[in-house]
Amino acid sequence: ACDQVPMSGTVMIDSGSTTQRFAELIPIDRNVHVLTNSLVSALTLARRGIQELTVLGGGVRTNTNAMVDAQTIETVRAMHVDVLFLSCDGLSFARGLTTPYPAEHHLKRAMIASARRVVALVDNTKFGNDQTYCFAPFDEIDVLVTDPGASDDDVELLTDTGVEVQRAS
Repeated sequence: ACDQVPMSGTVMIDSGSTTQRFAELIPIDRNVHVLTNSLVSALTLARRGIQELTVLGGGVRTNTNAMVDAQTIETVRAMHVDVLFLSCDGLSFARGLTTPYPAEHHLKRAMIASARRVVALVDNTKFGNDQTYCFAPFDEIDVLVTDPGASDDDVELLTDTGVEVQRAS
């Protein structure tokens, strides 16, 4: 996923455990302005010395330490970013990326609409986990990065949808 970070521009990082891991690894030597709705990722990025960081405001969902309310959605709708790094609760091979939470669905839809490029970070344990709300059909995902544990069959199913799939090393 680090290869998808531009040398300059704006990057938005969604909340979630996978994107939190990404925040621990994102190159901090690039001229990027990072925006996130995750308090944990923001703290990680600040401690790592990222130069430009914006925390998207709103009410904090205390079980995830993320902002996902109407204020956050309105803030995101007013933005345009170069690359969005997105997480999910599940991946339906028929529908795309899913979540069981309506507020997350609405925020993730706004994030996708604000991004020029969408990179989904999905570990293989999410594959086949079809949740209530689909927020990202495959035709809205530019690159899907997964882990080496993803089976060849699953990667082929995803590739057949037109998504570029990359396995992290």
